[in-house]
Amino acid sequence: MLKTRYWVRFGWRLVAALILFRGLWDDRDNLFILMRGMTDPGSGLIVGDTLLYLVFTPLPYVIIAGAMLLTERWAIRFLVPDPFTGCAKCGYPKGISRGPCPECGELEQ
Repeated sequence: MLKTRYWVRFGWRLVAALILFRGLWDDRDNLFILMRGMTDPGSGLIVGDTLLYLVFTPLPYVIIAGAMLLTERWAIRFLVPDPFTGCAKCGYPKGISRGPCPECGELEQ
Protein backbone atom coordinates (compact mmCIF):
# COMPACT_ATOMS: atom_id res chain seq x y z
CA MET A 1 0.00 0.00 0.00
CA LEU A 2 2.80 2.42 0.85
CA LYS A 3 4.59 1.68 -2.42
CA THR A 4 1.39 2.40 -4.33
CA ARG A 5 0.93 5.73 -2.55
CA TYR A 6 4.58 6.59 -3.19
CA TRP A 7 4.30 5.95 -6.94
CA VAL A 8 0.97 7.77 -7.25
CA ARG A 9 2.48 10.78 -5.43
CA PHE A 10 5.57 10.59 -7.64
CA GLY A 11 3.44 10.48 -10.79
CA TRP A 12 1.23 13.35 -9.60
CA ARG A 13 4.26 15.57 -8.96
CA LEU A 14 5.87 14.54 -12.25
CA VAL A 15 2.78 15.55 -14.21
CA ALA A 16 2.68 18.91 -12.40
CA ALA A 17 6.37 19.47 -13.22
CA LEU A 18 5.82 18.56 -16.88
CA ILE A 19 2.89 20.98 -17.14
CA LEU A 20 5.04 23.75 -15.67
CA PHE A 21 7.91 22.87 -18.00
CA ARG A 22 5.54 22.99 -20.98
CA GLY A 23 4.45 26.50 -20.05
CA LEU A 24 8.03 27.67 -19.77
CA TRP A 25 8.98 25.91 -23.01
CA ASP A 26 6.18 27.74 -24.86
CA ASP A 27 7.57 31.00 -23.54
CA ARG A 28 11.15 30.51 -24.75
CA ASP A 29 10.47 32.32 -28.07
CA ASN A 30 9.40 35.47 -26.22
CA LEU A 31 12.54 35.27 -24.10
CA PHE A 32 14.75 35.03 -27.19
CA ILE A 33 12.94 37.97 -28.81
CA LEU A 34 13.40 40.02 -25.65
CA MET A 35 17.10 39.19 -25.44
CA ARG A 36 17.65 39.99 -29.14
CA GLY A 37 15.78 43.29 -28.82
CA MET A 38 17.83 44.41 -25.83
CA THR A 39 21.10 43.80 -27.67
CA ASP A 40 19.97 45.43 -30.94
CA PRO A 41 19.01 49.07 -30.21
CA GLY A 42 17.58 49.67 -33.69
CA SER A 43 15.06 46.81 -33.59
CA GLY A 44 12.15 48.99 -32.44
CA LEU A 45 11.09 46.32 -29.96
CA ILE A 46 8.80 47.46 -27.19
CA VAL A 47 10.30 45.82 -24.13
CA GLY A 48 7.19 46.27 -21.99
CA ASP A 49 4.97 44.27 -24.35
CA THR A 50 7.48 41.45 -24.55
CA LEU A 51 7.80 41.39 -20.77
CA LEU A 52 4.00 41.11 -20.53
CA TYR A 53 4.05 38.16 -22.91
CA LEU A 54 6.91 36.67 -20.93
CA VAL A 55 4.85 36.80 -17.73
CA PHE A 56 1.37 35.96 -19.00
CA THR A 57 2.13 33.19 -21.50
CA PRO A 58 3.11 30.58 -18.88
CA LEU A 59 0.58 31.84 -16.31
CA PRO A 60 -2.17 29.25 -17.06
CA TYR A 61 0.40 26.46 -16.80
CA VAL A 62 1.67 27.82 -13.49
CA ILE A 63 -1.89 28.00 -12.13
CA ILE A 64 -2.67 24.43 -13.19
CA ALA A 65 0.59 23.05 -11.76
CA GLY A 66 0.05 24.96 -8.51
CA ALA A 67 -3.50 23.67 -8.21
CA MET A 68 -2.25 20.13 -8.76
CA LEU A 69 0.32 20.49 -6.00
CA LEU A 70 -2.23 22.02 -3.63
CA THR A 71 -4.74 19.22 -4.22
CA GLU A 72 -2.13 16.45 -4.07
CA ARG A 73 -3.17 15.08 -0.67
CA TRP A 74 -6.85 14.90 -1.61
CA ALA A 75 -6.10 13.30 -4.96
CA ILE A 76 -3.90 10.60 -3.45
CA ARG A 77 -6.57 9.77 -0.88
CA PHE A 78 -9.08 9.52 -3.72
CA LEU A 79 -6.86 7.46 -6.03
CA VAL A 80 -5.44 5.12 -3.34
CA PRO A 81 -7.95 4.84 -0.47
CA ASP A 82 -6.94 3.50 2.93
CA PRO A 83 -7.67 -0.19 3.43
CA PHE A 84 -10.72 -1.02 5.55
CA THR A 85 -9.65 -2.26 9.00
CA GLY A 86 -13.05 -2.86 10.54
CA CYS A 87 -15.00 -5.99 11.36
CA ALA A 88 -16.21 -7.87 8.29
CA LYS A 89 -19.55 -8.69 9.94
CA CYS A 90 -20.68 -5.48 11.66
CA GLY A 91 -18.21 -2.85 10.35
CA TYR A 92 -16.98 -1.82 13.82
CA PRO A 93 -13.59 -0.05 13.45
CA LYS A 94 -11.13 -2.23 15.33
CA GLY A 95 -7.94 -0.29 14.62
CA ILE A 96 -4.84 -2.27 15.58
CA SER A 97 -6.49 -4.54 18.19
CA ARG A 98 -6.32 -8.30 17.66
CA GLY A 99 -8.79 -10.97 18.61
CA PRO A 100 -12.57 -11.01 18.44
CA CYS A 101 -14.61 -7.94 17.56
CA PRO A 102 -15.68 -6.07 20.72
CA GLU A 103 -19.06 -5.26 19.17
CA CYS A 104 -20.33 -8.57 17.76
CA GLY A 105 -17.71 -11.13 18.88
CA GLU A 106 -16.80 -12.20 15.32
CA LEU A 107 -13.34 -13.82 15.19
CA GLU A 108 -10.72 -12.31 12.91
CA GLN A 109 -9.86 -14.38 9.84
